[in-house]
Amino acid sequence: MAKEFLDGYWGVWRTIKGNEIFIREGESLEGAIERCNPKLFKALSSDELSEVARQEIETAPKYEEKSVEDLKNHYEWAIANGFVSPLVSFELYKKTREQLQKISIGKKAADGTEIKEMANHCVDRVCGTTEKENGVKHEGVSLEDFEDTLFNGKIRKIIDTNTIIFISNKCKIAINPKKGVIKQCNKC
Repeated sequence: MAKEFLDGYWGVWRTIKGNEIFIREGESLEGAIERCNPKLFKALSSDELSEVARQEIETAPKYEEKSVEDLKNHYEWAIANGFVSPLVSFELYKKTREQLQKISIGKKAADGTEIKEMANHCVDRVCGTTEKENGVKHEGVSLEDFEDTLFNGKIRKIIDTNTIIFISNKCKIAINPKKGVIKQCNKC
């Protein structure tokens, strides 16, 4: 089953007890059932939910394989379009993403927003580029500066209801507080 994009989220469709459920990337099966069909969620006992989850795990395509393939495709696009330095190997790019996710996913930013996801563009900016993209060279950002700004940065401005920018003397991070998505990070 191929990933689809729906209402601003990547995910997959599953049929659970005759009901179509859209499971967003990073969302638990139980959370998806509760969001898409609260009546079904209330009707299922915890044992039934456990059995449905077990069956889903056994039959679902391996997410990690698809995830790595998607990441590799984005990485190649980012290199070709000057968003990431060609000196950054795919293994380093992947490792940087994993480290950024470990630092941030499931934790709360300085304003209390729970971080649920990270855009690839943020990883691009942390890695940086050696060439000018649209006339601007983007230096990379250290993991320490990223972490410090995310959790201790000051709110510089709220652009709209979908973007808040945290800033420190090292970098600035844009997040979508409604979705908990880190959009990008730039060195100051």
